[in-house]
Amino acid sequence: MPRRKPTIPERSQLARAAVEYIEHFRRKGENAEPYDLAFRGLGKIDWLHAQSRDGIAAYAARCWANGEQPYDGWTAQEMNEAELDRQAQSQHNRRVALQNSARLRAIRDAD
Repeated sequence: MPRRKPTIPERSQLARAAVEYIEHFRRKGENAEPYDLAFRGLGKIDWLHAQSRDGIAAYAARCWANGEQPYDGWTAQEMNEAELDRQAQSQHNRRVALQNSARLRAIRDAD
């Protein structure tokens, strides 16, 4: 299965699972940093993109240290809207990159 970045609702679930993973191993007496525990737990998810794993682990460790729940106060509707916004921004960025690439190719080929 190819690695991919998670959607915002998936990020929420992964961050909550990472906080639970930290809590579980801290109760067992594991003497590791919360970030390291979260990163290790998220590393077991085959499809998770490495950059996303790093960000989610850092967010989960911060939430655990502050005694907060990840994405606390977010409704399912807000998460879905944020995901749609993220997808729209990604499509926009891709279009701009393609336009810039075409422009640079045209300049290169004109020389």
